[in-house]
Amino acid sequence: MNKFVIALFFLAPAAHAADLSWEECLKEARENNPELRAASRNYEAAEFDERGAHSGFFPALNGGLTYTRAGASAANAGGTTQNAYGAQLNATQNIFNGLADQGRVRQAKAAYERSGASLDQVKADLSYELKAAFAGVVYAQDYRALADQIVKRREDNLSLVGLRFDNGSENKGSVLLSKANLEQAKLEALLAKNALGVARTELARVLGRDEFANLSVKGSVPLSAPEKNFNLRSLSSATPTTRTSEANEKSADAGVTLAQSGFFPTLNLTGSTGRNGLTFFPEDDRWSVGLSLNVPIFSGGSTYYASKAANRQAEAATLTKENTYRDEMRKLTQAFATYEQAVQRLEVDKAFAEASSVRATIGRARYNNGLLTFENWDVIESDLINRQKSLIQSQRDRVTSEAAWEQAKGTGVIQ
Repeated sequence: MNKFVIALFFLAPAAHAADLSWEECLKEARENNPELRAASRNYEAAEFDERGAHSGFFPALNGGLTYTRAGASAANAGGTTQNAYGAQLNATQNIFNGLADQGRVRQAKAAYERSGASLDQVKADLSYELKAAFAGVVYAQDYRALADQIVKRREDNLSLVGLRFDNGSENKGSVLLSKANLEQAKLEALLAKNALGVARTELARVLGRDEFANLSVKGSVPLSAPEKNFNLRSLSSATPTTRTSEANEKSADAGVTLAQSGFFPTLNLTGSTGRNGLTFFPEDDRWSVGLSLNVPIFSGGSTYYASKAANRQAEAATLTKENTYRDEMRKLTQAFATYEQAVQRLEVDKAFAEASSVRATIGRARYNNGLLTFENWDVIESDLINRQKSLIQSQRDRVTSEAAWEQAKGTGVIQ
């Protein structure tokens, strides 16, 4: 790394005890980010729902106690009253219900897979947001330090131009332009201060914090070189968005099974055992066992049309999945191109920043010695400032473009 770039990294104020490192931010986001925690709870809930969907394959068992007090008029039964007690245990086992239980299990499993894909998407999104927010604070800190340095440089330039104007070797227009450049530098310093506040609020949000006023960071986000060879089709198939569309297709297919189950009979085995009597606990035993067969004959067409609708929804889900897969390939291709270009752009900006720094040093000396016009010197000074700004922007974009590539793949630092 050249001397200019090294110097630029030290523009920000020295880190203090409250500064957060990348590792500390990563740990805090994993533990405290509310969106991630909510997605985890939803995933756990979907797992419980998937387990609960198997309940239809098991018998249902319930018990109960009854108490009845009855009486009759004196003309009928001497005006007596009578107590009756009952205790019973009932069991029902579904033997066949038109494959509706299988359809519900498949739908619950698809919902569980969809929730898992959603959790992975939240992790990928959070990974991107964390990297972008951290890089945004680093950029804002560097930009603020650079803006203060630019103000100082513009003040020095104004003093130099003023001295040359006083001795008659510079014109009034050059002085006024130098003053305008200084005022612009002061405005940009104010913008940099405000931008730092905004960047802090974004990082605080990602970390799950409410306080952000004194939030600052140190270090940088770890970076990797762009991958040389990767299977675009495999990556497209593995993204959370594609997996969600696949789960939707499975759920729609299960919906067809559920809709068609209304055409089939249902068969249930029932059994009960209990006791009846006039005292508690009753002593007279009773029991029963039976089969119930329910055959649908006519439902007003609701089952027929529900089946038709479910088939159309299944076809739509398949077509949506195909389109999603192709769209994911497009997004991945675009994200990688942006990532690869950002890496190269950073190298270009480093080279230009170094060249501009050297030119500015030479230009200042030549202008001070009367060997360079103000107009040419001002162009060199402005070019240096623009190159410095471009460099720290490219450093930020290098981080966010890699994070966007990981987000497109559905991966990242949040596991």
